[in-house]
Amino acid sequence: MTSSAVEHPQNLEPVSPQSKAPFLALAEASSAAVCIYQGTRLCYVNQAMSRLTGYSVAELLRMNFYDIVPPANRKQVRAWGLQVQRPAAEPQKQSLIIVTKDGEERQVEWVIAPIEHQGKPAGLGIATDVTALWQAQCFENMARRLLQAALQTPDKKALFAAIHAALQETMPAGDFCVVLRNGASSSWESVYQVGVIGEGAGTAEALRYVAEQVLRTNDAFAATPPDWEAMVNRGEIQQSPPGARYWLAVPVPGEGDSAAGVLITAAPRPYAEGEKRRLEFAASLTAMVLKTWYRSAVNEEAGARVDDLAILYEALRDLTVQRNRARLLNVIAERVMTLVQPSGCAIYLYDAAQDELEVVESTGIWDLRGAREKTGADLVGKVAASRQVRSETGYRPEHLSPRAPLASVAVAIPLLFGGELMGVLLVYDEEAPGARRQYTPREVQRLTFFADVAAVILSTTALFDETRQRLVELEVLYQASLAATQIHSVRAVAQRVAETLEQLMNWQVSVWIIDAERQRPSLIAYGGSHQPPEKLKAREEYINSLVPSLEMGIVGWVCRTGQPVRADNVRADPRYVEGDINTRSELCVPLKVGGRVIGCINVESPQENAFSDHDERLLTTLANQAAIAMENARLFEETRRRAASQAALNEIVLAAARADADLDTFLNHVLKHTLQALGLEMGALWLTPDTRHPYHVALQGVPPALETAMIHLQAAGSADLSRTTVVHDWSAETGPMADLLQSLSIAASLAIPLSLGERCVGGLAVATSSPRRWTEEEINLLEIIGQEIGVAAERMRLFEETQARLQELEAINRVSTALRLGRSLNEMLPRLLEETLGALKAQAGGIWLYDENLSRLRLVLGHGWVALLERVDAQREDGIARTVFANGDLYFSRAVAADPLLTWPAREVVPPDWSALYVPIRTDQETIGVLMASDCLPREFSVSDARLMVTLAEIAGNAIQRMSLYEQAQRHAVELEQRVAERTAELQEALQKAQEADRLKSEFIANINHELRTPLTNLVLYYQMLRAQPQVQTEARLDVIGREIQRLRTLIEDLLNLSRLDSGRVTINPLPHNLNELVRVLVEDRRSLAQERNIELKLEFDPNLPPAPLDAQMVSQAFSNLLTNALNYTPSGGTVRVRTLQQHFDGLAYVGFCVQDNGPGIDAEDMPHIFDRFYRGRAGRESGASGTGLGLSIVKQIVEYHRGKIEVANGLFDGRGASFTVWLPLQR
Repeated sequence: MTSSAVEHPQNLEPVSPQSKAPFLALAEASSAAVCIYQGTRLCYVNQAMSRLTGYSVAELLRMNFYDIVPPANRKQVRAWGLQVQRPAAEPQKQSLIIVTKDGEERQVEWVIAPIEHQGKPAGLGIATDVTALWQAQCFENMARRLLQAALQTPDKKALFAAIHAALQETMPAGDFCVVLRNGASSSWESVYQVGVIGEGAGTAEALRYVAEQVLRTNDAFAATPPDWEAMVNRGEIQQSPPGARYWLAVPVPGEGDSAAGVLITAAPRPYAEGEKRRLEFAASLTAMVLKTWYRSAVNEEAGARVDDLAILYEALRDLTVQRNRARLLNVIAERVMTLVQPSGCAIYLYDAAQDELEVVESTGIWDLRGAREKTGADLVGKVAASRQVRSETGYRPEHLSPRAPLASVAVAIPLLFGGELMGVLLVYDEEAPGARRQYTPREVQRLTFFADVAAVILSTTALFDETRQRLVELEVLYQASLAATQIHSVRAVAQRVAETLEQLMNWQVSVWIIDAERQRPSLIAYGGSHQPPEKLKAREEYINSLVPSLEMGIVGWVCRTGQPVRADNVRADPRYVEGDINTRSELCVPLKVGGRVIGCINVESPQENAFSDHDERLLTTLANQAAIAMENARLFEETRRRAASQAALNEIVLAAARADADLDTFLNHVLKHTLQALGLEMGALWLTPDTRHPYHVALQGVPPALETAMIHLQAAGSADLSRTTVVHDWSAETGPMADLLQSLSIAASLAIPLSLGERCVGGLAVATSSPRRWTEEEINLLEIIGQEIGVAAERMRLFEETQARLQELEAINRVSTALRLGRSLNEMLPRLLEETLGALKAQAGGIWLYDENLSRLRLVLGHGWVALLERVDAQREDGIARTVFANGDLYFSRAVAADPLLTWPAREVVPPDWSALYVPIRTDQETIGVLMASDCLPREFSVSDARLMVTLAEIAGNAIQRMSLYEQAQRHAVELEQRVAERTAELQEALQKAQEADRLKSEFIANINHELRTPLTNLVLYYQMLRAQPQVQTEARLDVIGREIQRLRTLIEDLLNLSRLDSGRVTINPLPHNLNELVRVLVEDRRSLAQERNIELKLEFDPNLPPAPLDAQMVSQAFSNLLTNALNYTPSGGTVRVRTLQQHFDGLAYVGFCVQDNGPGIDAEDMPHIFDRFYRGRAGRESGASGTGLGLSIVKQIVEYHRGKIEVANGLFDGRGASFTVWLPLQR
């Protein structure tokens, strides 16, 4: 970014209202982009600016002027743009890069100048698009630097460094890499690398993928972070590259339609189209320089190696050590290119069965690989037929396009071994303008000798390959036989076969089994076991989804017909379903057992015609062995499952035979063996409760939260457990049940009801964390187990019921004994409650008795959460207990906290999810109380529980009545003794109160006499002074008389208020009022007084204050008294702060107001007496502030009439002054 001052003949004048319309018309007609900005915000833009940036005018007017430049330059551009708005600023010019709405970078020349807009300094900006000129300069600079580097030295690194430096000046290219192809082969190497590209596993994999993609397609490649993630999800790469995630790669043009290399850059932001064009221009220059160097190097090497027999010897030695056919062919082609430096060569191998020659290796200007030619046709066919060396000028193979370049000369040499034709070696040279190469006899002789040796080695290699292939086949069959004897799992056998074929044959293998229930092939083994488990699973699911039925794909066709399929080119086979884009050929053979098709083995290859008849025979033989092994494994698994099922049934029968066994232990034992029989780890077994039996459940491998959640779902009708429910995959289901189980990582489940005749008594469910197809055998086994469990559970329940009856009788006996031996209610009632809760196995309970003195039911004893009821005032209207007491009937409450009979105060302490049973306590004549037991859900009290409690309550009723009568007689005796003493104490207290009242009356009269005498004296004095000297200080003396009259008036009003409050003649009329509004009005009335005294009056309201029931007149008087005191005791320059508040005390809600000052505060010795009548502390006496000493006394009585409270404190406001807070209850 460059900046310079712009010389103007005169300063720009402000745009006046008269000239504004012509200016806008001129700006709109201008082809240049024009804008006006004030501060940093754009306030005007013309249509040219909209076209330049791509934003609409409305969008630009919501932006800052620097928002259209790259983020890295915004701070500098912002400061530059603000300069012209300063006084005496000069116009400025800069060359800037802006970013359009589409993300494209454009170069503009920007001139800014100071103007005045709407009476304020602003900036005028005019932008001219010079992108085309700038790009031309960039291309010219890049070409100049590259040519300079190429002429200085034929060093590739220096060349690529110059390219990198030129690119960095015009685009983000800190991470840069150059990849070049190795000759005409598909291999490549990274020859220049700067930054993170290729460093580490992530970027190295990304570099390999990008390079191969561009070299294969000869087209540009761009990738964003979402593109990388998509490649990872498709399995094309293992992980996305770290660091700069936006990549751009362009091909370096090579011979014909192939790419000679790739230029790759990476940046933290997307690349613009202009940046792509600059990178493509750099690639074109690179190709030009490399081609020039290559031609020069070839000519130099040809001259240096004439008649160099040592090179020929080295070439032959390289061939003799090769044992890999593909590598051998590649080395032959490379050595041919070294021997005579042709433009290209190709190796044809003879196919005797078809009497054709096929190109298996090709390098140079013609890409001949895969081409086939008949014997006797064209140059190569004629050489094959004659087995003689032939040459031809102006040659082009017949199967090539007419647009393919001609060869000035081509030589075809037969590859012969022992008189047998192995193939043909074709060597050719491109026709160059003004020159035509002719191969010398020596070169032909050298090539012929080399071809003869190559033929020998090819024959040896073929024999070696055949032997090795036979060994591989034997190893494959051996591994299949080994799997049949050692492995007893169908999936494991299939996986061993897939891995063996992948390792030994380098095939991509999948093994499929026919799912008879769903009529579709099911993938059970896949050859990509070297991949991470999560990627392997995702890949298997993807492959499985490609063949949803026997009617689709080659796999489906083979499974349906039982016939093998060999597709040499899958794109030409209509049965093929594309899964891997790289697949070119496919071989699929059926798995058969006794003529029955059970599945297939499918292999794929990225090459066309990859599978031969021999491969098909091998795979068919292997499939026959594998099918037998898999069938044996299936039979073994089935036998083992049946044995496990029988063992589980035996265990259940034995456990059920022990009638004295604990029911919960029995359920856990049965569940354990059921899961073992099915080979699972997750399950649940439960017995549903009824009027006689509680809830029982056994869980294994599932969270306990499932139990409570299932109860709620059943109660809501969202879970039907009365019939067999089979779910193979919960992710495909909807509803509350599906949501619940998926949240607990349960993917598939099988649930059956436990039946006893026609009645459902519970359920049994098993589950897995992954989708599973439940078989009919598993469903039948579970249903048989369910029938056995239902019968056994009912027998155990009957046994438990008998035991429970015995325990009830024991409990009744214990309670009767405890009540008989008790000497008081305080001793009897705890024993009664303890024995009752113990007999019912309940965790909480309580006893209510009718209190004749209070005329209501009262909680006398509580245990567990019931004891908390003693802390709240809930006994007066205890709904449930009171209803039971009044009706005399027992009451079941399934959820006490939600019971409609429960009163509000009690709801605050009752925990959720607790059930309860209330039973009246009766005597022979009446109901005297209530007995209650409570326990947490899912426990619900049964009829047998109620029967036991009724019996215990009847026993307790008579015992309590007898003990109550005995204690009542004892209390009467004690009361008679206490009455005399109490009467004596009452008389003494009355005498003391009369004496105290007489003293207060005398003190009050004395204070009133003093308070009235003082203002009256002043009134008489100043009246006499006015009579004697009417013209002297008249106004001042009248002011004194007025103040004293007001003082008398205030004193009389306070006395009248006190009189009304003391006599009880005051009637409070509480109505809902907004305390904020009441306080605000009173404060505003005194604001002028505060200003006269130079006192700051602050207000702080609580905006969420609820309306409060209060007498507005009385509360206003109390607040006025406090505010007047604060103003009187605050010095000039001080502050009085008024706040409204809300708070909870002992569970009750209050609102209030607080008046604070920063005056002298209240002395500690005065604090106990401030609410005494006529009392004035040291601060009042020393300051001379007016007052009667009655204001705070009135405030306190008003607050007490409202059942409120008043708080006093020192130093809460800036560490000084006094603070008075009044709290008024929200409920009366």
